[in-house]
Amino acid sequence: QTGKKRLNTCRAQKLSCVLGGPKSTRTRGPLEILQLNLNHCEAAQDLLAQTVWELKVDAVIIADQYRNLSGPAWVTDSTNKLAAIWACGEHPFQQTMAKPELSFVRVKIKGVYLYSCYIPTRMDDEFGAILDRIVTDAKERSPVAIAGDSNAWAVECGSEKTNWRGQSLLEAFAVLDLQLLNDGELPTFIQGKCTSMIDLTFTSSSLARGNCNWEVSDIITLSDHRAITWNTAGQLRQVQVSAQRKKFTGWRANTFDAEAFRVCMESSCAEGSTAEEKVAHVMREFAKACDTATHRPRKGNRHLPVYWWSEDINKLRAERLRARSQVQRARGKPCFLQLEVVFKEIRRNLRKAIGDSKKRCWIELIEEVNNDPWDRPYKVVMSKLNGYQQPTCPDQLERIVKVLFPTHEPFEYHVEHEEREMIPPITHKELMQACMRVGNSEAPGMDHIPNIALETAIQTAAQMFLD
Repeated sequence: QTGKKRLNTCRAQKLSCVLGGPKSTRTRGPLEILQLNLNHCEAAQDLLAQTVWELKVDAVIIADQYRNLSGPAWVTDSTNKLAAIWACGEHPFQQTMAKPELSFVRVKIKGVYLYSCYIPTRMDDEFGAILDRIVTDAKERSPVAIAGDSNAWAVECGSEKTNWRGQSLLEAFAVLDLQLLNDGELPTFIQGKCTSMIDLTFTSSSLARGNCNWEVSDIITLSDHRAITWNTAGQLRQVQVSAQRKKFTGWRANTFDAEAFRVCMESSCAEGSTAEEKVAHVMREFAKACDTATHRPRKGNRHLPVYWWSEDINKLRAERLRARSQVQRARGKPCFLQLEVVFKEIRRNLRKAIGDSKKRCWIELIEEVNNDPWDRPYKVVMSKLNGYQQPTCPDQLERIVKVLFPTHEPFEYHVEHEEREMIPPITHKELMQACMRVGNSEAPGMDHIPNIALETAIQTAAQMFLD
């Protein structure tokens, strides 16, 4: 029934709606950001790995991390413990700082310069100098997003009062084309009865013009700071692009409908005055037919859950979320202290469950080494060895390029021009013989077209390939 429905659809629409000319599409999707101060908590950083998988964010702006991850997807400030940025999604860093600075780090990802900064209260003497270096660095770049925890209070940011840090921060950022995303409705830091809004997010006006979806999230962090999520939707622009230039994901050969594909290819021919134009037209016809007769692959999660995640931990996290909500609603009421005790007990249980699960998984990994050292244990070790930091120093990169691509003196090639014989055209018999050698089970080429589709097209519209 499914094949007949597709066949009727092809005939009714006359094969003109699959790639019907230029369409308006977004060439640059939003960059999904998670912003969080981990408060130097091991359990908070462990839980962060599961959170980024569930939220499917592209980057995490981190303050006061517990430890640093190895590999080029993680960069830190000069102290290696105050500020970090983690490219946890599909988009790698396009640019990083050649020399990290104190209390802040900057990267370029998907065309946006992200800054992560954390200036603890013990660094009052260096506060002004750090702000000056951030402003000097950001002046030369656009668009930028500066986020983090500067322990600065300002009425403009939602605080009840403005301290000297808040005043200095606003004065320093006044020279930049920045807008504050904080709405001042919910606190970003909660510790007992004390709350504040010290986790701030500033972006260029070109980013803030869109709906950045900035919000203080209710997700459990195991930190005194709450997670903040936002995106760079203001950077998007609509342009006219042809449909064949969309990101190619290929087709699933096991869903191929030969009958619908033949109907799509029956009237196809190689149009164009040059070989390049004919090839381009044939590829468009292939794409139309494959879209009609074959399913696209399903897009699953980019990563697996963290190795220590379990259903029990998931339930404990949900219980902690409910307990925290009850404590927040009971603030100032007689039952507040009792609910706070329950909340802290659940929080301790969650942290203990995460620690116990990690220890249990480590013991299981050690036991696997004796049984099969080349399976999961080998992959774990190699992932650590391969995760080195890529060099960013311009002088070092220049030396590497000179060694890999040495310069040579120009050499002239003398080619004698000979009269070439005309290449005879391919016959129908030769085309069919080549078609028989195509293996349906083999992986497709760079065009992602399944081999079974190519074989069916040759049998259905052979003249298109002979032209």
